[in-house]
Amino acid sequence: MEIRIEETPTELAIAGARLLLEEASRAMATHQDHYNVALSGGSTPKTLYRVLAEGYDTNQLILRRMRYFFGDERSVPNDHADSNVRLAKEGFLDALDVPISHVHTVNGGAKNLDAEAALYEEDIRTYVPASNGSSLPAFDLVFLGMGEDGHTASLFPGTKALEVTDRLFVANKVPQLKTERLTLTYPALNAARMRVVLCGGKGKAPVLKEIFTRIINNEAPVYPIEKLERTNLVWILDREAASQVPDEILNKFAPITQPPPSNWEKAALSVS
Repeated sequence: MEIRIEETPTELAIAGARLLLEEASRAMATHQDHYNVALSGGSTPKTLYRVLAEGYDTNQLILRRMRYFFGDERSVPNDHADSNVRLAKEGFLDALDVPISHVHTVNGGAKNLDAEAALYEEDIRTYVPASNGSSLPAFDLVFLGMGEDGHTASLFPGTKALEVTDRLFVANKVPQLKTERLTLTYPALNAARMRVVLCGGKGKAPVLKEIFTRIINNEAPVYPIEKLERTNLVWILDREAASQVPDEILNKFAPITQPPPSNWEKAALSVS
């Protein structure tokens, strides 16, 4: 497990983009025709998408070769302002002319969300290969966020999807929000080769302090996000989100090295 700290929300987004491009470039240069990514929704990915869309011709080819899926979706049609699919398409997929066949959308506006979840799971199983020694499809990288209640994807505290062990993608009723969501389950998330949590803002600081203190003390998980496998789990936090986490914890999980900024990263910072 790693914890990476960036000073600002824009630098957090750039770090997420850098990690995606590094991992995808390495994989596709050696053995893969496609790199399968599950995207998240919310305010932090919006900045990530802007960073990916702002040009950087050297990155466009590899971004077009990726396959994109969605880790969760609200119960709204894809053209709705609250849709995670719309956020990603308008944020960077359309701007980079990613082929339609590489964008695997889920319809949160479907009349029967259980049926839609089953169809999307079938799509995942068709296009995302299983990892070695497992029958579960393994996304190459899953982007996640975290709410102030410790939820991730649409796995909210107290909801039934937390207990699902035999499905990859389900409809999940969220009584506290008086809604229903579509979401990847723990089996799908934990089968991924890498999970990246992008988390910014001081509102997340108390929960992050709790989470990392429990990890250090080897205590039982409390929040949904704590049930993610820690192997190949990367947290990218901005300074406000990390503000209450003790330095000894941050230092214990800090990456060994951080690469110097590339030209496209410098360009992104200059226009932020």
